[in-house]
Amino acid sequence: MPPDKNCGSTTRHAYCQAEQHEGTLGREHSFLEVHDPNIILTALKKSEDGNALILRAYDWSGKPSDATIQLPGSPLSASEADMMEHVTGALLPLTGNILHTQMHPYEIKTLRVEYAPSAH
Repeated sequence: MPPDKNCGSTTRHAYCQAEQHEGTLGREHSFLEVHDPNIILTALKKSEDGNALILRAYDWSGKPSDATIQLPGSPLSASEADMMEHVTGALLPLTGNILHTQMHPYEIKTLRVEYAPSAH
């Protein structure tokens, strides 16, 4: 079966464009964006505790990278975490909603991004 003409490369783009719909979003919508072609985002989920997003990414190029990730909303803080989502390091630099992190060659990194609790 030929690939769907509306889908991008699954290695670099984890999306497919939507067909016409009644919703308010356009044909494309970016929840977050990684501004480094050497970094692949492999997971994005809500944390098991608290009000954080968990991101998992890796460097495929074998070269050190200064990665920037454009995050949704207004994050309060970001840090490295382990596979159990526990903070393991110091706070990472945030400039507004832009996260800055250094990646070593072939490194797999888990990031925990904290947000304010939702008002219900």
